[in-house]
Amino acid sequence: MGFVSDFLSHFWAVASIIITIYCFVTVRKPKFIVINKVRALVVANQNNLDIKFRQNNLCDNLYYERFLLCYIGANDTNVKDMEIPLSIRSSDDKVIFHEAEIIKSSSTFLPKLEIKSNEIQVASQSLKNGDVLDLHFYAESKTGKFHLQHRYFNVEKKIK
Repeated sequence: MGFVSDFLSHFWAVASIIITIYCFVTVRKPKFIVINKVRALVVANQNNLDIKFRQNNLCDNLYYERFLLCYIGANDTNVKDMEIPLSIRSSDDKVIFHEAEIIKSSSTFLPKLEIKSNEIQVASQSLKNGDVLDLHFYAESKTGKFHLQHRYFNVEKKIK
């Protein structure tokens, strides 16, 4: 009887330590929370009609996207923690972005948007816990599929 009770007491001690470490790492793990507030197909350009948007001819479908990005983490990040900057990327290589702009951001988070081929990069020096970015854009694309890309070390993304 002594062996079984000793085994169970050690088992529960080890199990509680493992569960504590797992919960500590999972809860404290930094992450981007992305909420796609609005996703709309504005113009479906079929039958090769001549459609203009802001005095430019549209070649493909026109999509409107609005994202709310929030960084939640126990630690602040800076440039040395970043290998690939935060960006919204299109699966369509021939996408054309129109009017990408920041609607609102945290007072401590002052990023700039840079449009590069098939992505919008969010250029920033650092991220602090609770930093929020609300941005929108129009995109001329065949697929209309956009996803978040980044390579901040130890930061995951969750899309809602």
